[in-house]
Amino acid sequence: MFFTAHALAFKLHWPSRYTHHTFRMVLAIAAAISIILILDATFRWSRENGKQFFILGTIIILGAGLVFYPSSFSLKVFPKTLYVEGKVTTLYNFLQKQPPNIVIASTSEEADNIPIFAQRTILVGKEYALPFHTKYYAQFSKRMIDLLNAQYTEDINQVKDFIQKYHVTFWLLERSAFHSEYITKNTWLQQYQPAAQQANANLQKALPVLATLMNSCAVFETDNLVLLKTECIKVVTKT
Repeated sequence: MFFTAHALAFKLHWPSRYTHHTFRMVLAIAAAISIILILDATFRWSRENGKQFFILGTIIILGAGLVFYPSSFSLKVFPKTLYVEGKVTTLYNFLQKQPPNIVIASTSEEADNIPIFAQRTILVGKEYALPFHTKYYAQFSKRMIDLLNAQYTEDINQVKDFIQKYHVTFWLLERSAFHSEYITKNTWLQQYQPAAQQANANLQKALPVLATLMNSCAVFETDNLVLLKTECIKVVTKT
């Protein structure tokens, strides 16, 4: 499945999915076998040399290691499963009630959770920015650059053209998206140059048009997220 996934990427899952979790299980089993082999070798050596106390000491050391290793003294999270927890359940529930063919545009990392938890399509997402295939990533990069240009422009017509080009239904924004640090300190956005640099320059000159529509076009809000409906944006004639 690992090699088949490479041959058919991205029609199958990302290839590492077939080895990442498997290695975790294999290493756990291998560790158990290793411990048994160590104990068996120690027991044999101790019995042959008349040093039975040595096997007792080995058992105590190994036992203490197994008990105290995953404690708060060594690992903050145990077991470390790398599972992602979707925390904005109200957003997922809202999007699930929308038509299944909607498209959500966003530079927020929360967009990564929408396909699995809301079962709806996103235009781009950080977890999907995998430069594994040149044609795939070329299209992905084009979408990201267009998104950055539209999100940080003061030209409403450019925003409308972007919405029409990619058939965007909703625009998910973080409230902090229109602060300079949101761009300059975001290593993901900084990969898409010169769009990221231009977006930051635009912020220094004027407030992007989307920032002015966060109240009038919002259909869903949380403490940090605002979801805009693009039908509302389309009818805007000026900033």
